[in-house]
Amino acid sequence: MTQEILDKEIKPFFNKLAAIEQEEFLDLKNYIKSLKSFTSKIDEIKKEHENSRKITKERFNVFTCLTRHHLEELHSKFLHYLLNPKATHDCDDLFLQAFFNQVKLKAEVDPGINYQFEKATVEREKTVSVWQPNDTRLDIYIDTPEFILAIENKIEAGEMPDQIKRYAEYCRRQNKKYIVLYLTKTGYKSETAENEKYLAISYKDEITKWLEQSIISTEQFPVVASGLKFYLDILNNSILKIPSKSVIMDLAKLLLEKENVSLLKYMKEFVGAATQIRNQLRIEFFEAVAKRLSLLNKGFKPVSYILNGISANKIWPEVNQGLTCFEPSLILAVGSNYKIYFCIEHNGSNLWYGLFAVNSITEKGTNGNALPEIKHIKDKMAMKLPDLTLNDAYWFCTRYFYFNELGFGNDDLNYYLATDLNTGVELFLQEVCEYLTAWEETVMEYNLGK
Repeated sequence: MTQEILDKEIKPFFNKLAAIEQEEFLDLKNYIKSLKSFTSKIDEIKKEHENSRKITKERFNVFTCLTRHHLEELHSKFLHYLLNPKATHDCDDLFLQAFFNQVKLKAEVDPGINYQFEKATVEREKTVSVWQPNDTRLDIYIDTPEFILAIENKIEAGEMPDQIKRYAEYCRRQNKKYIVLYLTKTGYKSETAENEKYLAISYKDEITKWLEQSIISTEQFPVVASGLKFYLDILNNSILKIPSKSVIMDLAKLLLEKENVSLLKYMKEFVGAATQIRNQLRIEFFEAVAKRLSLLNKGFKPVSYILNGISANKIWPEVNQGLTCFEPSLILAVGSNYKIYFCIEHNGSNLWYGLFAVNSITEKGTNGNALPEIKHIKDKMAMKLPDLTLNDAYWFCTRYFYFNELGFGNDDLNYYLATDLNTGVELFLQEVCEYLTAWEETVMEYNLGK
């Protein structure tokens, strides 16, 4: 290629391309300046919608005042109640049959099986032993004469090692046809199934559709239908954070107005920028938390699986990372082979803190439920702190962090972290310090009682 061709053909092309990109950037920059009035209109739409719900009393919901809505235990209990043909909803197997009809839209089912759901036994937190005693607990286990339906429910917590693989193997050993369901908010895939068969379902799709169909099926029973509507409302507003259809329709009209329609050109750019902002804010959060925790002199270190150190700014980009407390007074030796650490961790969707059992010989996580002493520790911690998730195997006595009622992976949290990161860090540290105080007391009590 000669210099003449380069000067005449190639350079002008790239200069023109750069000019177009600069023009588009300036255009986008001007639109961003105009977004202030646009977002004010969105706020007005949302405020009008909320005022309408207040006037019509649509915000009334018995679930709201009874418990914290994000706890998996609430959802597992209610799902178990609906799916149990013998429960006091007195609808027999109506809900179970409707649930299976929704599942089989995605699953391969054997038409030759007599499912006999009216004879189903439905257990919650069934102990499932495959490789060792008291292996772990399966959230919902539905057993019929010829068929098993097993449901692992994940609202916030991450998976335990080999969890879905173990559940599938247990079901296969019962010598019946079976389906293992991995239920999450959005239907993401299991990381622990390996080659075992399972089906990923979601609250957003399968559960929502099942509830909507069940509401229609129980219209002649207003008490039942109202309960289902209350639960569906909790899912949409508090768990899935789905905007109401009326708000979405009003926002669509606003975007299609002449002065706003040009914003549609830049949706990909906005989404890309939001992703970058999301990651940056959470990196800053962990950096600030790590810095503050170091001032406590409790031996906190950013770690991967207890020992492999990483820098604080790598905690968020690398999933299942966090901080561990190595202060000797906050490490509990259980027997000759186990230690329990206080840890903070995230899985990209949620941020939690709690206790983590480790085999002191292999330095790997271990199933805490296999240790007889763990129940005593759980009971002690539950007396000191509210809202603990007690029954996870490798993690136990866990708490999930919420800032302005938003989970750590929720994109709505971007605004609060961008405008008030320090408050978020302070609230998190207050919760951590409260937990550490309770844990230190428990360690002392345990050691004194030996």
